[in-house]
Amino acid sequence: MRNSEDDKRYTAMKEYYMTTTDNMDKRRALTCLGCTNDAKLIEQTLKWVKDSDDVRKQDKIFALGPCARGKNGKEVAWKFLQETIEEWKEIYAGGGFLLNSILKMPSGFVDNDKADEIE
Repeated sequence: MRNSEDDKRYTAMKEYYMTTTDNMDKRRALTCLGCTNDAKLIEQTLKWVKDSDDVRKQDKIFALGPCARGKNGKEVAWKFLQETIEEWKEIYAGGGFLLNSILKMPSGFVDNDKADEIE
């Protein structure tokens, strides 16, 4: 069950991201948004970061990495990546290190069945 305090903190951090003009503060806020253990908030973050023009292309990874590393985020991030991989390829046309970073999102799995699925 979602904790209403988590929702409040999440909303406050997102509002902070939207209002600050300091790029390092924006980066820190994106990282914090990705650090939740709430699967619904992780999914919300993944969708917002991908679709939002408010998040610079080069900054999107700062939320995605923490989403995928969290306790509940690995599976959510993997499913999201599977569903949206073509959109990410379009966002980062030509590849480069940012696309490579996104493709590393499912690297935290440790069982052989999941490794086979990812490959």
